[in-house]
Amino acid sequence: MAKEKKRGGDKSRPGRPRRTVPRSRQTSVLGADMARRIVETANEGICIVDKDLLIRYVNDRACEMVGCPQEEALGRPVSDFVYPEDLARHQQVMADRRRGVSGRYEIRLKRKDGSPLWVQVSATPLADRRKRFSGSFAMFTDISHRKEAEANLERARATAQLYLDIAPCIILAINRSAQIVLLNREGRRILECEDADVIGRDWFDAFVPPDFRQQVRGVFAELMAGRAAPVSRFENEVVTLRGNRRTIVWHNNIVRNEQGQIVGVLSSGEDVTDLRRAEEHRRQLEAQLQRAERIRSLGMLAGGIAHDFNNFLTAITGNVDLASSSLPADSPAAAHLEEIRTTAERAALLCRQLLAFAGQSALRVEPLDLSELVRESAAMLRVAISRQASMEYELAEGLPLVNADAGQMRQVLMNLVMNASEALVEGRGRICVRTGAVHCQRAYLQSAWGGEELPEGWYVFMEVADSGCGMDRATQLRIFDPFFTTKKKGTGLGLAAVSGIVRSLHGAVHVSSRPGEGSTFRVLLPTAKVAGTEAAAARPASAGGVVLVVEDEPAVRDVMRNMLEEAGFEVLAADDVGRALALYGADHRRIACVVVDFSMDCGQMLSALRRTNPAVRVVITGGSAEEELRRRCEESGAAAFVPKPFARESLLSAVRRAIAADAGDKA
Repeated sequence: MAKEKKRGGDKSRPGRPRRTVPRSRQTSVLGADMARRIVETANEGICIVDKDLLIRYVNDRACEMVGCPQEEALGRPVSDFVYPEDLARHQQVMADRRRGVSGRYEIRLKRKDGSPLWVQVSATPLADRRKRFSGSFAMFTDISHRKEAEANLERARATAQLYLDIAPCIILAINRSAQIVLLNREGRRILECEDADVIGRDWFDAFVPPDFRQQVRGVFAELMAGRAAPVSRFENEVVTLRGNRRTIVWHNNIVRNEQGQIVGVLSSGEDVTDLRRAEEHRRQLEAQLQRAERIRSLGMLAGGIAHDFNNFLTAITGNVDLASSSLPADSPAAAHLEEIRTTAERAALLCRQLLAFAGQSALRVEPLDLSELVRESAAMLRVAISRQASMEYELAEGLPLVNADAGQMRQVLMNLVMNASEALVEGRGRICVRTGAVHCQRAYLQSAWGGEELPEGWYVFMEVADSGCGMDRATQLRIFDPFFTTKKKGTGLGLAAVSGIVRSLHGAVHVSSRPGEGSTFRVLLPTAKVAGTEAAAARPASAGGVVLVVEDEPAVRDVMRNMLEEAGFEVLAADDVGRALALYGADHRRIACVVVDFSMDCGQMLSALRRTNPAVRVVITGGSAEEELRRRCEESGAAAFVPKPFARESLLSAVRRAIAADAGDKA
């Protein structure tokens, strides 16, 4: 134990302070010459300034750095050796020294030739015995090589960034944590953001739509785990910081470090939003073109069928009229004839719907107030809908007028309201009819049926909305097709007739509907070009005279002859244009009126008749009456138009008006 104690000496005793060598003794041991030699040969520049910031000491290395001999440096303000652009920084750090604060900083010195030198400075304030600032001791290291390397690196980075920014696509880099580490200028433009907005943010949270965010994040996790290969071409939507959706085609590459570990993904993305929209627009136009061609073909077929059926119905109703007029009032056959007439009228209604779909209905276009038309139809509409349904009206006052046929617009309104009533679940619900005016943009018109070619501008609308079962997209695409119906006892012609009538008036129908949320049909019509029309004054009727009937259907021709002869007219009949012109040329002074079927080249025929007699009076009949052709016929001199099938009084009234007009002109 004694030996161990001796070996350990006093050092083993706890609490006894260790012996230290005082600084003064260290200096004396080191020696003033050795200390000076260390300072003079140091690789760092050393400088001591007094309280006035004048240089009192500077070593050889410092003089070498600035290219100034020691004798020139001593006594000069240290600011003389600071690069001018860094003087403000120098004054700031010297203020810190005066407050007794040490510091480390980078600054540029000014060489004797005026060039800058980057140095890193470690400075400590000096104080006198009263602890007052007496100067500063500074050591500085030449870091110009490091600064040059940093500048080169920055230039390389700037060049790389330039290349990234001139790329016409998104360049995106994200790390393993899905944080954005790089996004070029085009990417920022497309995503509507700035670097400060996105660098460091989670890519999926910031820009991937919520509806498939988790799915894409899962694919990314598999990539980072090395369990999946990147898809070379992938298309998906992104959401910009402003909430807009863009469609991007991505090309993805895995990024690895020097050890081969996966550290992120580098992607280039092409914005194909406008391309996809253009493709979708082209598909829509192609579908609209195909639909328009199909509707045109169906319209021609429907118009032709309706025209032929109207001829048959004209013969039927005409003979019923003739038979009824020759029977006693108490004849038992009268009831049967009336039943035939009723059935023929129902068939005629079906033909009118076909003609309406084909856009060949007989139109009497005049300026109309749609709000007033709805008010006048309210009682009729109430009867047509379910008793359990509520009927509401929101009618605008002072609406611009529209050029339309009042009867056909009532048919449009009735068809839409009945369609709404039948869509109500168990007949219960709400139907609302609205009118108003709306300024329609191009996109809105293109989404409306028949609005593809309509110009932007103000339109008057008549709208029917219901709270019924609604429709899916597939049903909406077919609702205006003739004979398409979702009802058990529907003809499939109601909405087809609506579309035909609106189309003939240069309007459109906008439909909005979702299953279970009801439907809204909005009829859009252009405003009238004129404020009103003048009604033609009626002239006194004139009975008797010679009438030339031009009709290629024998049954219809015979019925018309009988109707006119019973009314006291003398009738000449022709079954073709050539024979009609020959009859008129031979006896035109005696012929008071010509009745011609619309389909028998009436425009050409009227021109020929007028060459013989400019004052010829013509009545046109027909099962179809496309507005433009009808207008041309009237401009050629037609006095009246009688749509088929017609009653005897309709024909007689038109003929008498034409003859009376001729007599009035001669007077």
